[in-house]
Amino acid sequence: MTEGIYESLINKLLRNKLDSLDEDEYFVQESKLDKAEAASYLGNYLNQVIGGALILIKDEERLEKQLAISESRIRSNVQGKSVY
Repeated sequence: MTEGIYESLINKLLRNKLDSLDEDEYFVQESKLDKAEAASYLGNYLNQVIGGALILIKDEERLEKQLAISESRIRSNVQGKSVY
């Protein structure tokens, strides 16, 4: 299977992050990712990233903005549209 641009970017970012870890402090074990598990792992990662970004919204309309962003992302994904 040919690697797409997003896969390439994610792989590069992960490789850079893993390479920057102190080997005396962290144990990193690499293994092949089962295609059936890939969606679960990516979903967990996106949950952390998006959740962290939503937490950064700081103003009186925080909840409304968080909901609007979340609904917009879900709507565009369901409709098959990309916002990128």
